[in-house]
Amino acid sequence: MADAASPGAPPAFARNVLLWLVLLLQIALPSSYYLWRVDREDERFAWRMFSEVRFRSCSVEVSERSPGGERPVVLSEALHASWIGALRRGRKRVIERFLASRCLGPDVTASTLVRSCRKVDGRRGASQSFQYSCAEQRLAPEPRGDQP
Repeated sequence: MADAASPGAPPAFARNVLLWLVLLLQIALPSSYYLWRVDREDERFAWRMFSEVRFRSCSVEVSERSPGGERPVVLSEALHASWIGALRRGRKRVIERFLASRCLGPDVTASTLVRSCRKVDGRRGASQSFQYSCAEQRLAPEPRGDQP
């Protein structure tokens, strides 16, 4: 007896090709993090079960510089909690855009974010400093201490 396929159904070969393409995509996206991703802090497309980045405890401090001196930025007043979490995770795009937004303040010439982390075992981990120059409109990462 012949296998009668419904008239609108794709042929078995096309279904199999589509299935394999989806499977390859599911493997390629996370493996790109391990093979050629530059930003090791951005784990959106990684297999997080193989990483300790998520288990680090990081804190951030932000300050602005103006001709009158340097003043701290109270993050809870400046950002929503989810964006503060993105700063703690070290998402470079979020860091750059947030520091750039501080330049809209009166007389702000630069803004700085310092990110300090502790590893799972309690040892001091990565510490990074990012400075955004309002005049040059660019972020200049200044690594400090241990890097991840």
